[in-house]
Amino acid sequence: MSNEERDRLSAVYGELLGADSAKRWSLTNAGNDAILRQRVEQTTRFVDAQFLPRSPAVLDFGSGGETTLCPRLGARTDGTIRRVGVDILLERLRAASGATASSLVCADGQSLPFENDTFDVAAVFTVFSSILDGDVRRRIAAELVRTLKPGGFVIWYDLRYRNPANRNLQPLSRRAVERLFPTLTPTWTSTTVLPPLARRLTPLHRRCYAVASALPMLRSHLLGTLSKPQTA
Repeated sequence: MSNEERDRLSAVYGELLGADSAKRWSLTNAGNDAILRQRVEQTTRFVDAQFLPRSPAVLDFGSGGETTLCPRLGARTDGTIRRVGVDILLERLRAASGATASSLVCADGQSLPFENDTFDVAAVFTVFSSILDGDVRRRIAAELVRTLKPGGFVIWYDLRYRNPANRNLQPLSRRAVERLFPTLTPTWTSTTVLPPLARRLTPLHRRCYAVASALPMLRSHLLGTLSKPQTA
């Protein structure tokens, strides 16, 4: 990745790690709390539908913070999950130092320092929408597939709508994601009420979030799994 792109990402995520962003996403707001609860519930349901060994190896790609480091993996493991958090930005890894990872690795996703067929799960939460270069996206996707074991899966959560106020983000449709991972089998849902709307509506009444979430057009993110065949 070029130094220019690295600097752009550093600026973008520096803002996300700042005090203003922390306040905006505080769980004291009922809307933010509802967003997180829904994501955990749906993530767990997707993971429970997949094969998972009792001691899985999990790659948390772009894991620059405790809130994104490794989604819940359900109750089928024996508690010895090997979590590896990877990010290109050292400052993001420092922010994740309090999270429950076996190791944190600073690396460019275009050349991951792992052997083929290393991980059972690759968690990719709100990462690709921050990468504007299509070639970089494709190379990173290829590396994720390479390091994923046969029978393993990517769990994906990212934007599906463009934010006109933020030119540093480029959402991906289902088709766009599937083009990045043509050898994997996808299962999808849309989720997450548009955060600005959720923050305003949900404090009025908890049921407001469920009502808004029932309308697909109000769901801002794409959540799902992309499964690697048992025999590559």
